[in-house]
Amino acid sequence: MIFNFKKIYINKSYISINNKITKLSFFEFLNSKKHQKTLLQTLPKKITLIQLEDSLEKHYKTILTLFQNNKIIIKKIILTNNKILYQKKINYRYHCLLLICISLISYSVYLTTIQQGIKNTQKRLSLIKKNIIKLINQQNDFNNPLLLKTTELIKWLSSKPVLIQIITITPPKTIKIIVFSYKTIPSNKHQNLSIKQLTFYKKGDYYEITHTL
Repeated sequence: MIFNFKKIYINKSYISINNKITKLSFFEFLNSKKHQKTLLQTLPKKITLIQLEDSLEKHYKTILTLFQNNKIIIKKIILTNNKILYQKKINYRYHCLLLICISLISYSVYLTTIQQGIKNTQKRLSLIKKNIIKLINQQNDFNNPLLLKTTELIKWLSSKPVLIQIITITPPKTIKIIVFSYKTIPSNKHQNLSIKQLTFYKKGDYYEITHTL
């Protein structure tokens, strides 16, 4: 009802409600309980404005009383020449409460927006954290002595006439590499490296190279 504008214009010949004319003269309305009841029942409990024909100025109190007796609140009564005959006193308490309610609603929407923004930020930060941890773990993996030694062995074998077939890493200490070579790979005297011949063919053999950290 706060934003429901209602304007009633009353002259001697007819009554107009929001520019919709009712064929009822002012004096018929004033003197007939039946007409009053019919018209007033169609009106809301709050009327924004009642405008009177200038000649009806002396009747404005009667009109006001009639509406108030039917529990209809009138905000303002004016004449056609815009002279104000009556204006309801502003209920500052009501308006303050209304403004407080609007402010609280706005603040609630603001907080909801901030909260959603914080949640989105937390999600992004969580994702960034996971990616950083993943990169750190990958870096740690690359710095792992087992992987470093595997890389070293692959470089060593790349300089030999062999074909690397299978590389098996068994944490935390063992590396096994299966290679095929047309030439005999001599056994290595290094205590951590063993070379085992797996096959005995005339045109090359498979070897298992094992390194233990």
